[in-house]
Amino acid sequence: MVQSDTRGHGTLGLVLHIKELCGRNWMVNFSHVNRKGNYVADRMARLAVLDDFDARTFDAPPPSVNSLVLLEMGDSP
Repeated sequence: MVQSDTRGHGTLGLVLHIKELCGRNWMVNFSHVNRKGNYVADRMARLAVLDDFDARTFDAPPPSVNSLVLLEMGDSP
């Protein structure tokens, strides 16, 4: 959706914002990572869909993501 004119449901505002950021004077590259390759990003994306897409800053992972962070670090949850 970011690299084409495709419009998704419920995410148009986010896609337009990403396109605006990509249009600035810097180089942007996209690459696909399967959700199994990054559980934390997948869970955070799912949380965003349930939220209002406002920018958020975290000092620590949300509780529902914490065990996945430990798993990706190689520690047991």
